[in-house]
Amino acid sequence: MLRSITPVMSQPGGGKPGGAGILQTQLSRYETQLADWCNCPSGKTPEGKKIISDLQQKADSVKLQIRQIEDVRARRASAPSPPTGASLQSQDVAKSAFASGLRLDVFA
Repeated sequence: MLRSITPVMSQPGGGKPGGAGILQTQLSRYETQLADWCNCPSGKTPEGKKIISDLQQKADSVKLQIRQIEDVRARRASAPSPPTGASLQSQDVAKSAFASGLRLDVFA
């Protein structure tokens, strides 16, 4: 039983965060093919061993990309939110008053 080992979708440059669904699909496909080759008598031949090695490398690469996407998402979730427009304006007013040597009391 021979199956193609080409990726579902190649992603030059590592792809964009948010493509984890596509990567999960690729990983599942590689793992299925890997299991097929490992359990097949052809997997014991030199060519079969090369195919198994290639599939393992591809699966490992996809796992790494998924981990990187998860790390980016975790960092974004834990990062402080950027200031809103109103707070930016009050910060600008305070900075300009401080720079000119004036005292400015702001009450909300």
